[in-house]
Amino acid sequence: MDAAGKEATRAYLMNARKRMKDIYRHMLEELESVRPHTIKVPGRHGGYIRVPCVRNPEWYRDLCGRHQAYRINRRYRRPRTIIRRCDVVSYLKRLIEGDESGEYARRVIEVALEYSEAIRRVRKESST
Repeated sequence: MDAAGKEATRAYLMNARKRMKDIYRHMLEELESVRPHTIKVPGRHGGYIRVPCVRNPEWYRDLCGRHQAYRINRRYRRPRTIIRRCDVVSYLKRLIEGDESGEYARRVIEVALEYSEAIRRVRKESST
């Protein structure tokens, strides 16, 4: 590969890293700005049921759905996923700084790549 080709490859990689950092920032802002909560509404057969008013971002729900926790005894209240919101936030911050090490980082990067593809498809569809 000649010098011009190497320079073009390096420029492409730098641009791709910048785009991914923008995706990580957007994901972080989206996750920090939304706090899921539910309300109780009267049920059909008496009593109340919980209904979600605000939900987590779709990419976060997808991430949690991929990494389910396996519980044998439902008596002990534990989350149904091994993903923790505070860990995802800290790893997104680390990814923005350029640190891509760790198992959580790999999981978040996979979802971020799919998220960036979804954004690209939506932009392409809206421009046509």
